[in-house]
Amino acid sequence: MRTFRRAGLTALFAVAAALHAAEPALDPGYESVRQVAESGRFEHTLRLLDLHLVDYPEDDRLRELRARMVEKLAEAKDDPTLLRSTAEPPPAIANRVAEPGRNFTTGTAEVPMIWIAPGTFFMSDPLGSDDDTWVTLSRGYWLGRTEVTQEQWQAVMENLPSPSFFRGSDRPVDRVSWTSAMEFCRKVTERERAAGRVPAGYEYTLPTEAQWEYACRAGTTGPFAGELAAMAWFGANSDKQTHPVAQKQPNAWGLYDMHGNVAEWCADGYGGYPGGHVTDPINAYDGPAAAMTRIVRGGAFNATVGECRSAMRYRYMMSYAMAGVGFRLALAPVVSVLAAANSAGK
Repeated sequence: MRTFRRAGLTALFAVAAALHAAEPALDPGYESVRQVAESGRFEHTLRLLDLHLVDYPEDDRLRELRARMVEKLAEAKDDPTLLRSTAEPPPAIANRVAEPGRNFTTGTAEVPMIWIAPGTFFMSDPLGSDDDTWVTLSRGYWLGRTEVTQEQWQAVMENLPSPSFFRGSDRPVDRVSWTSAMEFCRKVTERERAAGRVPAGYEYTLPTEAQWEYACRAGTTGPFAGELAAMAWFGANSDKQTHPVAQKQPNAWGLYDMHGNVAEWCADGYGGYPGGHVTDPINAYDGPAAAMTRIVRGGAFNATVGECRSAMRYRYMMSYAMAGVGFRLALAPVVSVLAAANSAGK
């Protein structure tokens, strides 16, 4: 079956390459087709072709490629794995206690949390600035295995309906502002602390930019933590919408959708990296301009390949709330506790 798939994809690439060279006006469209075909997503490639045929209904090359896609779908009908990129649902995490070194599930909203051990990594600005920084995270923390879903949002926010443009209980919540995301975190902290389930010196919050990138990279140093099409919903394979969480492959630390589906708010204000070697950095957002903007990380369903890189960063106003922006829950050291520990040399 693998031989069939390689042969089928080789044929598709040959046709796509010929189309790409023959019609410069359609270069962006053909590039999208090529990227989707590379991932083996025959159904999505077919949908892309149908969109192009709306604008170029008489294009024989598009028709030929579409006919080939129909053939591949027919040939693959006995092997469903060729038609989907979804993985098996991740196993449930039965542990309910936040203990360093162990994953757990929150009592509030049933959010699976992944333990991220302390460590050091190289944080490089993708715009080529001269402030690349070695970052040490001195304390471990937990990060949501997936982006916060609409079901989890509703479990915490109760009478505040999901703001999401793309509706579905297992899809990530989107069209959510930084302020609303932080309110979600505050409510989880309040409930979990009342139940005695929050470790001393920790709180539920958004990850810092450094915590987010460290977890996204999962020990890697390249642009992505793995094969992008296998790990992320982005512009070339998303069918222009978000998808239920945890359908793609996770990174090496068990985190899903870090490179795509929705971009994710971080705690920090926007600023340059400090440079050199720092411990537990967070932008203190002093000054009115910095105080109004926050960092967004990760690719989204409508992102280009370059916008999905581990190092890519954006800034949006705190009130920004549009489809394609959501968040991921963190259980992390309180910033003031970190600052005190670092100043004491611990």
